[in-house]
Amino acid sequence: VNHAGLDYLISGSLNILANENAIFDQFLNVIATTSNSNSACYSGIGGCLTEIDGSFFGPGIDSNNTPQYIGLAYDIDETDLIIGVAGFETGALVILTPQQQLLASTLTGVGIFFQAFKTRYADVHLSGDPVTSFDALTDNGFEVFDNTLSLGTGSQNFDTFNDGTLFITRWSGGSFTEVNGTGSSSPGTFTFSASGDQSIHLAFGVPYTGVLPTSNNTGFYTFISGSQTQSTTDSGSSIGNGIVSGAIVLDFVSATVTPSFIVDHGGNNITVSGAGFSITQHPVSGSTTTQTGFSGSGTFSGGICTGGCTADISGTFAGNTSTTIGTVPAAIGVIYHIHESDPIGGAGGFGFSSIGGP
Repeated sequence: VNHAGLDYLISGSLNILANENAIFDQFLNVIATTSNSNSACYSGIGGCLTEIDGSFFGPGIDSNNTPQYIGLAYDIDETDLIIGVAGFETGALVILTPQQQLLASTLTGVGIFFQAFKTRYADVHLSGDPVTSFDALTDNGFEVFDNTLSLGTGSQNFDTFNDGTLFITRWSGGSFTEVNGTGSSSPGTFTFSASGDQSIHLAFGVPYTGVLPTSNNTGFYTFISGSQTQSTTDSGSSIGNGIVSGAIVLDFVSATVTPSFIVDHGGNNITVSGAGFSITQHPVSGSTTTQTGFSGSGTFSGGICTGGCTADISGTFAGNTSTTIGTVPAAIGVIYHIHESDPIGGAGGFGFSSIGGP
């Protein structure tokens, strides 16, 4: 939308609903951004919310009864509200590949999220495009192992990265809703609100379905620039740039992972590293797919810690790529939790580089 000389990019996802009034429940998933730093919708601060309502018109144009026209109305939440209407006509139909369909509906991976100011790690599968909820199927030793977490009033996706294999995002703002299933130690529905920049960091992707090689060799993975979420503290009092560089080494003989990366937070370059994390597999509820990844306790340096500094690091393998020694993960999504005085969390992606070293 162009208004007063500014271009606003409106993007997001809405459910197709029979009840037109219910569509307003979904408007928090739509964001408008502009490059003007003086705008309330400046992309550098996450953009602004936009409400969209639409209707389908005309005869179906194919065997699936795809509508010919869509009419919509929009409200852009600028300092001075911008409203308008527009019409769209069906052009060429786009058929999604199985991988694209998977990214748009159900994925597996690992996620990090806070609940009652406690950080948790979980194997997850997700729903929505952009993702608006996920099911935590296990909780790595914590008491809850069957719950669904969803975006609530005022919360939205930030720092989203999607390359077709990895999907990394950060939820922040407003409230979150957790529904604990009957398998949980505390069944029921709970709502909790984020304070400041408190965030849920998620890293997930298309499952790795290969069989890891067992040859005497290593796989080298390098940081994917732009894949990181901004790092946030548990209290929500500060936000940083997140991962800025790093690498992960897979040792195929010992089936272990050695991650090492630098997190830029509060002007400090914090080096986070681990060694010999075992590669594990977890079943995904209701699916024949397994989630392959790792989790362990590492160390960090470069912050305010003076000794004995620990950091939790978890990762998920995503996608397949063929090499001279077999099929290896195409990418690795990582989440971390640095045990500073006010712990720091975030996520980022690493892509396959080579066999044997950098």
